[in-house]
Amino acid sequence: MNVLLIGQNLKMADILSNFANIFLVVDKNADYRSWAHSNCSKYNLVNSQTKLSSPLSIFARSKEICKWVRTNDIDVIFTNEKVSMIAAKLASLFIKKKLILLSTSHSSYAWQNYKKVKKFAKVIDMTTDGYIALASFVYDFLVKFNVNKRKLLLQPNVIEYNTFRQKNDYSIDDVVNIVYVAAIYPQKGQFVLLKAVKILRENGFNVNIDLFGDVLDEEFKASLDKYIETNELNGCVTFKGSVGNDALRSMLCEYDIYVSTSLMEMSPLNILEAKAAAMPVIANNVGGICDLVTDGVDGLLVESNDPKRLAECISKVIKDNRLRQFLGENAFKNVVSRLSPTVAIKNIENFIKTLQ
Repeated sequence: MNVLLIGQNLKMADILSNFANIFLVVDKNADYRSWAHSNCSKYNLVNSQTKLSSPLSIFARSKEICKWVRTNDIDVIFTNEKVSMIAAKLASLFIKKKLILLSTSHSSYAWQNYKKVKKFAKVIDMTTDGYIALASFVYDFLVKFNVNKRKLLLQPNVIEYNTFRQKNDYSIDDVVNIVYVAAIYPQKGQFVLLKAVKILRENGFNVNIDLFGDVLDEEFKASLDKYIETNELNGCVTFKGSVGNDALRSMLCEYDIYVSTSLMEMSPLNILEAKAAAMPVIANNVGGICDLVTDGVDGLLVESNDPKRLAECISKVIKDNRLRQFLGENAFKNVVSRLSPTVAIKNIENFIKTLQ
């Protein structure tokens, strides 16, 4: 089976490569081209001359797709955004060979506008043979808007858990060390976490927190710095910047608790990474996080924008060593049994077979 994969989706390419030959489209973008060539030597790279900045690119992209399909004997086209999705459908009308058209979307924020989602569901229904929903809320939206369930597969992101060092000691010393890995900008909710830390310290908990991630919003970072200064949190909040994958896999388990305060997510890898490290996880119950964390079983879920409730959950985990171990060990067991590449490979391969 030959799969043409259009879009920056190496996770999906890795999964599909277990049962198919991958032809990875490199769009006309210098930064992405350089990145793709340095990381994708195991794939067949297909260079595009089309810029996907507007719907006007659809016809140019469809012509390219026709050429790629004929040149590389493509069986499946997998897209990650709307322009290529429509272009693939258009191209399929001019190709005698039966093609399977698949798509997905990683943008959680795009699914918050009800009217746009309704229109997008119609596009999905008209242009794809199958759609992989990375979160149950996406799957439910599409069913609600009359996309046939036969065309849908619910498959969250997965993690290579065996590349992580797992936590095996859940005792806590005098200082509680919390970690959160996310870009520094408002939607990741670091403000809520800082407010929860303030409440915890006022209640006598000696809490330190390390925030990993690039600063994407300097103004937001400045407001965080001001809050830290005003509330005398200087000594217990540290911005650590970005961290390499190898370092992350090794150091996560050295912390006591992983906390995510994002205001919206699709199927966040940072939660999967924490679970792969056997960390007790506390996260906002938003978007697709409920597909990755079962409250009280392999983590704790809290409502977003509620620093008081978040502080209560953190204090509960701090005070209960057995709970920390229970959540952490179950988190790891869950990624092994349900959120590993092996599971996704089987699910997606079987899904494609049903569409043939």
